[in-house]
Amino acid sequence: MVDRLLALTFMEAKEIIEKEGKHIYSVKVASPPKNPSNEYDDDYRVINVRELNKLGIELIVCKPLLC
Repeated sequence: MVDRLLALTFMEAKEIIEKEGKHIYSVKVASPPKNPSNEYDDDYRVINVRELNKLGIELIVCKPLLC
């Protein structure tokens, strides 16, 4: 399941996780050192996933670049 979540938006990943009967244990935000942030929205992209136990998932997300 981990590979299926990478590069999806937070909202898309959340829907898949819930369909699998799991829950999001935590969400961490990757941001530049000079501009730290813990806030995220549904459009952030998943860049890493960790399965903490059989039911809990930790997502690391980042703000997408808009060209």
